[in-house]
Amino acid sequence: MYKHTFYKHTFYRQIVVMLNNLQTNKIETGTFVYSAAFRPVSTTVRVRRGIVLLLGALAFFPTGKSPARTLESVGLDLRVTPISFPNPLLAPATLIEFSYVISQSGLEFLTDSAGSQRLAGIYADVVLFDSTNTPVDSSSQVYYTRESNVGGERSVVSNRLRLAITPGSYSYRLTVMDITSKREESRSNTLNVVEASRDRLSISGVEFAHRLERVDEDNQRNNPLVKNGRLVTPNPLGVCSIDDSLIHIYAEIYNLARDTAGGYRMGVRVELVESGALFPSILDESFWEVEGGSIVFAKSIEHKTKKPGKYMFNLIVTDANAGITDTSARPIYFYDPETGSFFADGAAGADGFGPDPYDTTSLETRRNIVYWLLSPRDRGMMESLNDVGQQQFIKQFWIDNDDNKATRVNEYRNELIARFAIANRRYSRSIERADGWNTDPGRIIMQYGEPDERMEVAIPSIGNDVTDEHSWERWNYDRIQGGVYFIFANDRGYSEFRLRHSNAQGERFDSGVEENINRIFRSTGG
Repeated sequence: MYKHTFYKHTFYRQIVVMLNNLQTNKIETGTFVYSAAFRPVSTTVRVRRGIVLLLGALAFFPTGKSPARTLESVGLDLRVTPISFPNPLLAPATLIEFSYVISQSGLEFLTDSAGSQRLAGIYADVVLFDSTNTPVDSSSQVYYTRESNVGGERSVVSNRLRLAITPGSYSYRLTVMDITSKREESRSNTLNVVEASRDRLSISGVEFAHRLERVDEDNQRNNPLVKNGRLVTPNPLGVCSIDDSLIHIYAEIYNLARDTAGGYRMGVRVELVESGALFPSILDESFWEVEGGSIVFAKSIEHKTKKPGKYMFNLIVTDANAGITDTSARPIYFYDPETGSFFADGAAGADGFGPDPYDTTSLETRRNIVYWLLSPRDRGMMESLNDVGQQQFIKQFWIDNDDNKATRVNEYRNELIARFAIANRRYSRSIERADGWNTDPGRIIMQYGEPDERMEVAIPSIGNDVTDEHSWERWNYDRIQGGVYFIFANDRGYSEFRLRHSNAQGERFDSGVEENINRIFRSTGG
């Protein structure tokens, strides 16, 4: 049902015929080309669950130079980035946008009958599988692209497909096929979809763009790259030149709380964190008064990055009326257009992008990163060693916990470094912002990662522990021990959260607050 084999036979021939007989009446917007004679053809399969939405478009952008290669050796070089848009209007489903990019040099182009341009036809589909590997939904598209000479061998074509998916654990397979040559590539990965919230601040994934501009109503028609009145040219890999002065981003913010006067207020902070760095560079800070509870945040933000490499881009939003903060983060990569390199000195580090920043961190920082990951016995053993012994102990710890020793990347270590930075940024009490890892919320993040859901509910004080009725948070982890939660209390209003109760094995359990807190969370739908 989900196979696209039929495109390899009769249907792809029909498209090739259409490509060869294209008329000259075209609508052009920048580098986008749409044909009145050949419209995108879409095939959709609907089964059991989900809503299928289709979006077909094309874009070209230069990414530097590379040695010439044959068509057979190049391939399509398919890359895929899913982006989540938990729009409450679709709740409980979440809209997932599968942005993808392929190499133009892997396509076989045909000259049209007029001999004026060279075109290639592309078929793409994404298939969603449930936990039993059964197909449950899909979306597909057919479109054509005109050969671009702007970026030479490394010009690419980017596009996206969309599915509205109900909460659950899935996997997906996205396939792209060059209709002329029948060459195809697929990428598969797991996908965890969390229920879209209807009443709590949430942010979509950050979408990077090569172009971001407002368009008038006339230009919005039949243009699938337009979202909420803005032309958003996708940059699925988040690749930017250090010569580019702007980072174009698109995101959606949902469920802002309304104040007594009917207004909505929010603070926005944009950060850029170099790989391995503990402190961010602040690109933008602003305060907004908006008209609705859900808005689009689309902005071109100036940056002064001159060092190639991998960075983390953080979009941090605070609902001023509710006192709640949420963060959306994703990697962004800067390259040097003169050398075409992502590496500052030509040598790849442990993450594949530049020298490994971990090599320059202090022994104290390395100890802090692994501290909560060690058993009490191993922790005592490490602390009994001298500096050289501790360095070797920590090095061996990462070797023992490298799940894929065949690669240069230690994904587990990189994940823990990211958790360490998040814990320090959110929960540090010192001006240096370096002790958040040693707080109760910081420890939970280091040991378990980010929660699947974070809830803040107005709860009256229990005993003499807490006087602030907005001082309780519940973190839910669906993927651990069959589902566990942690409940934190603000320490007498000083914004220092402490763990009060959890049903996780080995964590603090307080029967005195278990029934009261669960009753209140149940009454609020938690």
